[in-house]
Amino acid sequence: MSESFFSFSVIIPVYNKWELTAQCLRSLKVCTQEYAYEVIVVDNASSDDTQTCLEVLGRELFGAAFQELFGAAFHAIHLPENRNFGPACNLGAQKAQAPFLFFLNNDTVLTPHWAPPLVESFAKNHDLAAVGPLLLYENNTVQHVGVVFGVTRPLHIYRYFPSTHPAVLKERDVQSLTGAALLVQRKLFLSMGGFYEAYCNGFEDVDLCLHMHNMGMKLRCIPKSIIYHLESQTPGRDKNDENNGIILKRRCGKLFFPDVHIHGIRDGFTPFVAEDLDISLQITREEENALLAQAEGQSMEYWHDLIVNNPLWIGGRKYIAELAEQQGNMRLALFLYSEIASWTKSSHYYAKIVALEGRVDNVEQSLFDEAKKSLHKLQCYADAIYIKRKLREVQKWNDKKLLHLYEEKYAAMQQGMG
Repeated sequence: MSESFFSFSVIIPVYNKWELTAQCLRSLKVCTQEYAYEVIVVDNASSDDTQTCLEVLGRELFGAAFQELFGAAFHAIHLPENRNFGPACNLGAQKAQAPFLFFLNNDTVLTPHWAPPLVESFAKNHDLAAVGPLLLYENNTVQHVGVVFGVTRPLHIYRYFPSTHPAVLKERDVQSLTGAALLVQRKLFLSMGGFYEAYCNGFEDVDLCLHMHNMGMKLRCIPKSIIYHLESQTPGRDKNDENNGIILKRRCGKLFFPDVHIHGIRDGFTPFVAEDLDISLQITREEENALLAQAEGQSMEYWHDLIVNNPLWIGGRKYIAELAEQQGNMRLALFLYSEIASWTKSSHYYAKIVALEGRVDNVEQSLFDEAKKSLHKLQCYADAIYIKRKLREVQKWNDKKLLHLYEEKYAAMQQGMG
């Protein structure tokens, strides 16, 4: 496959949020100069300016482009009802003319030269099913650099890491990529039936990727390609997570294997079994001690810089959070406790969050409600019967390192109860 003849169809499903769609389309036009492409926007019955402005802006940006290849390089499909992410993407794929599909959320902003790293990967590796870029939040921390798996759930590895962290900059073969920015062969996508349409705005991408991975094909995150992702801007985006999770478990429960510890060890981190009985990562004890020694006696700004560059340095976050709480800076303390709880799944830090309820202004109540829910769940997992069940569960993967981690956790829990 020659790069010079590479072309792709950009498929963007939208529902309201016209200002985001317009921003995405403008960045696509400015930042995509190297290859021929068409743009297909599938509107899920929006009620805002999308109805009247989409074609106008689309013709303005793409009306004169690549007519010899696509006839028209911009297409708008307006649906009479909201059919959600998967069906909208599938309709766009059926309309597409290029040999490659690039699924793109409308809450994204592309950067110059985002396309060549993805295209070059496909040109050089014929066993690739799909590739995805590094997705960043507006503050240049990681939203997506590949989807990996714990024992029970998929997760975005190295979420909130700085974009310059060595672990983030590696090309990474993974079991799944996000559909927010996904380049895939059109023929392969259609042969697999597209995105499974029973999902409602969640896990369609994980399902598709797991089935492609199960066919022996590779999926790779290419961090030289960078796109900003505002994430989950669609109204009601998360309300179907529980049901989507049930569908994913039924369809794909036997297709994935835990690999977060594998990635973590390769990148120099230490895996451990957290209180929710799934795998988390931490820096090594030697690193923890070295950072504490390096920061001792330094200014708060120095501590802050070390924390930013070492996201899994829990000791540093704990020190700054407790100091902030003593000084009355409850907002900073809450932010840091939330980060620690997110990474460690520790009941101690969820309790810290709950204790700050009513002491921090202008914070969504959902943050405290979620902490209470997590705290209750973790208290249930403290019973050794749960870790014993997990031990039996992880045996099926025949992963000695994984099994050893759970045996250590079980022994520690037994000792704590003795």
